[in-house]
Amino acid sequence: MKKGGSKHIMMTIEAFSKRSGLSKSTLRYYESEGLLQTTRGENGYRLFSEDQIHKAQLIQSLRLADVPISEIKRYLHAALPEREQLKQGWIEELRRKHQLLGIGLQYLESSGEKESIFLVEHEAETIIWFAEEAPMGGFNETFFRRGKELRQVRISYHNTYLKYLSGLNSVKALVGFGISKRDLAHVDHVHDIYSIENLPSSVCLTLPFTEPIFKIAEAYKALVKYAYTHEWIAAGPIIEKYKGADSRRMEILLPVAKLHKMEGKRG
Repeated sequence: MKKGGSKHIMMTIEAFSKRSGLSKSTLRYYESEGLLQTTRGENGYRLFSEDQIHKAQLIQSLRLADVPISEIKRYLHAALPEREQLKQGWIEELRRKHQLLGIGLQYLESSGEKESIFLVEHEAETIIWFAEEAPMGGFNETFFRRGKELRQVRISYHNTYLKYLSGLNSVKALVGFGISKRDLAHVDHVHDIYSIENLPSSVCLTLPFTEPIFKIAEAYKALVKYAYTHEWIAAGPIIEKYKGADSRRMEILLPVAKLHKMEGKRG
């Protein structure tokens, strides 16, 4: 059936399905979402215009790339500069998902004999670091003192951290407090800050530690050995994470990002 020129050739859903390669149920769904337009023939059947074949195939391609329907709608109505911005956003998100899938697969392949080491996604966090020195296992007083200083200037914190620098009996380390960004307005009232770090979100190998503190070095070695044996690549230094300043619940975290196997496949 024709209406006007050749660009307005109309076809039934069955014919459009064969030409586009999309199932009839998929076409009905895209129509219901307003992505494809139809008219009704004299017999009441829905008719698609031939010039929507490319559009239908584009929509399906974006769906297979895991682009949400809402963003496809925005893309179809956007000008070229906005389309390019949307594409770049999708590319970055897919790369992140690809990396996470690769990391997840590697964890499953490597965790059989060592299920005490876990894989976690650590959320982005702003951390205030202080340079401190104390005997091994003697940082509780430091956490308490620094935490009290922060609370006095109305800075609240959720997690506390320790980043080892050097030493055995007398340990030099960075003691950190995870704060909200709104509390950054009060940091000028805090003395002796070593640094303020905007820690990005990351995937970490984590080892819960419940042993006596003198065994902490062995735990570090076990985590590093596990990562090396299974070809994980460290994306940052090991840090100790505590749930509260004086809590005995501690996790040793090793951020990981890229994998040897993934790197080897790149040209």
